[in-house]
Amino acid sequence: MKRMVLGLASILAAGIGFAAFAAASPQTSMSEVEMLIPKQKPMTQLFYSDGTNMRMEMSEGTGAGKVLKTTSIFKGDIMYMLDPVNKTAMKMIVKPAQGQKKEESPKCDKWEDCIKAGNPNTTVTNRGKEKWEGQEYTVYRVTDNKTKDYLDYYVDAKGMVKRWVSYDAKGNLLADTRMLKFEVGKPLPAGIFDIPAGYQVIDMSKMPGMGGGSKP
Repeated sequence: MKRMVLGLASILAAGIGFAAFAAASPQTSMSEVEMLIPKQKPMTQLFYSDGTNMRMEMSEGTGAGKVLKTTSIFKGDIMYMLDPVNKTAMKMIVKPAQGQKKEESPKCDKWEDCIKAGNPNTTVTNRGKEKWEGQEYTVYRVTDNKTKDYLDYYVDAKGMVKRWVSYDAKGNLLADTRMLKFEVGKPLPAGIFDIPAGYQVIDMSKMPGMGGGSKP
C-alpha cells in the first residue's frame, strides 16, 4: 500500500507540474495519460485547460473499457470534486490562505529548468539517449535530495515529455506513466467545465479550512 501511495504521489506531482504548464498557456489544451502501477489496475487521466478553467478525470482501466472514478473541475478559485457514483459535487475554495501568495508557473525555457525552479530540492541528471517504442528520447533523471526517490523523464526532440517513470530510493518501480495524447489550441467539448445535470452540489466553501466564506 505504501508503495502504491508513493507511486500515485509521484504521478500527481508530475501531473500538477504539467497542469501548471497548461494553465499558463493562453490556448486551450487537452491531454490523456496512461498510468501503470505494479500490482494495480492501470489508470487513465484526462486533463482539459482553458485559461483558469481546468478539468481532470481519473478512470480505472484504459481505452474504451475504462470506468470513471473521480472528476475535478476548477473555475478560477473554485474547485468541484465530483463523485460519479453518488452524483455529488463538493464545492471548495482553492485560493491561497491569507498572507500566502498564489503560486505562479516558473518562467523558464527548458522543462528541466522548470522542474528545478518548481522544486529546488532535486537534482536533475541527463542520462543520455534511449530508445522506447521505436523512438529515441533524451532521458533526464530527477532525484529527490531528501528521500532519494527519483523519476526518469523521456523527452522527445521537440522538448515534450512522453513518458515518466518513478522509482523509490532502492530502484523499485512505483509507476510508469505515458502521454497518449496532447493537443493545444483545439476546441474543447461543449460544457466540459460545467457540473453535469443531476448532480447535487454540496457547498463546503464556508466551512472552516475550506475558504472561510469566500464567494465564487
